[in-house]
Amino acid sequence: MRNHPSGSVRIQDVLTTPVMQNFQPVRLKDGNDHTLAILSSSGTSGFPKAVTISNSHKIIVDYMGIQIKILDEQGEAQGPNVVGEICFNNGQKWLGYYQNPDETRKIQDSENWIHTGDLGYVDEDGYLFVIDRLKDMLK
Repeated sequence: MRNHPSGSVRIQDVLTTPVMQNFQPVRLKDGNDHTLAILSSSGTSGFPKAVTISNSHKIIVDYMGIQIKILDEQGEAQGPNVVGEICFNNGQKWLGYYQNPDETRKIQDSENWIHTGDLGYVDEDGYLFVIDRLKDMLK
């Protein structure tokens, strides 16, 4: 194994350095899989026209009919450069988790907005930055 992907937020150096030192030549690659996977497999014809991820976790997306909003802890939509939960709506209804409507309701609201669990913001130019997760998966 040469590369090992992380399906969550950027892995802090304090965690990656020992792994990379002890398991050379393995490289850990971080990503924001929930948001990116959903956006890139949203079922919208032709999407994504352009998705670029830079080292700063700037995601450049040609949204092609996908609406994105950032919500604060009270569920209120935020303006540019304010960090909150990344949500999107592609105009389609997700069928949900198999036989698990409670978990489905935690992710898809009554207006079909998908709550990714990723934290980020949209800047004044419309670029989406994914910076963290709402809750840590590993403790």
